[in-house]
Order: sequence, then C-alpha cells, then structure tokens
Amino acid sequence: MASQNYLGIYICKDTAVAVCLDSQGKDGNVLGCFSVSVEAQEHPANPDMSALASLIAHGCAERGLTFSEVAVALDCAMFMQHSVHSEFDDPKQIAATVRFDTEEALATDITDVALAFKVNSTDRAGSQLTVFTAQRKILSDILHSLQQHNLDPVTIEPDVNLSLIHI
Repeated sequence: MASQNYLGIYICKDTAVAVCLDSQGKDGNVLGCFSVSVEAQEHPANPDMSALASLIAHGCAERGLTFSEVAVALDCAMFMQHSVHSEFDDPKQIAATVRFDTEEALATDITDVALAFKVNSTDRAGSQLTVFTAQRKILSDILHSLQQHNLDPVTIEPDVNLSLIHI
C-alpha cells in the first residue's frame, strides 16, 4: 500500500512556505520544505497568486515531492479576526446565522466576504464566536491559481496558531 504524503502551504501576500510530510508513523517525517517569493509588484494589494502557485509547483517538482493532499494556511495579513455574539448555542443554528451576526457586528455588507468561525463559549445567552473574514476574491484567486498547477487544497484556513509551531 502506497503511503500518502501531505503538502502544507503557508501563504503570505508575496511569499509561500511549503512543507511535505510523510504520513507514516505517528509524527510524520519532513520529506522536504522550501520557500518561494515573487518580486514586489506595482500593486502590492493585488499580488500575483498565479506566479506564486507556479513557483510552489516548480519547487515541488524540482525536489521530487509527491503528495495526495494539500492544506493551505493564510498569513494574518490576509484575513481579519472578530469577536461576534450569536444568540444560539446549537452549531447548526450558528452556522446558518453567523453571516448575519457578523454583518450586524461589523456594520458593513459582507456579500463579498468569506468567513470561518470558532465557538469559544456557550451559555444561556448564546455563544461567543471568533469569526475570521477574508475577501472572497483573494481566496478565489488563491484557490484557482493553486488548482491551475495541480495543487488542489482540501482546506484553506486562517493561520491563527503560529505560536504553536516550533521549527
């Protein structure tokens, strides 16, 4: 039976770090890691994700890294974190209403915003949430660019636990 390797990609605006792990064993072995960067552009607010994805794919090929799954973590500059209250304590109800609660708390239209949330606590008054928001276009650009280079992430998450990583 062939082992499944995993590729983790940490993406900043113009830089990425990739780590390929072997799934064998309880801790997994690092099969390779590297970082890539694109030159500063005229419009730093709109980085060239296609060029960054190309460099990641090339780096993997150059090192002979093969993997079955890709996961992406976004640098904190690519998303915002908010504390939001929900009137509900049921996860399904929270998921169904979190966009409305977030829009109300931010007092802005969140039509073009993607979000993820974490329930911090619940009580009779509802739930306290941490909500992470990112511009939908940025996430779409990242996803599309990676997929064009056969890097199809199973997850894209905000990197909020950087302090837990020890290199």
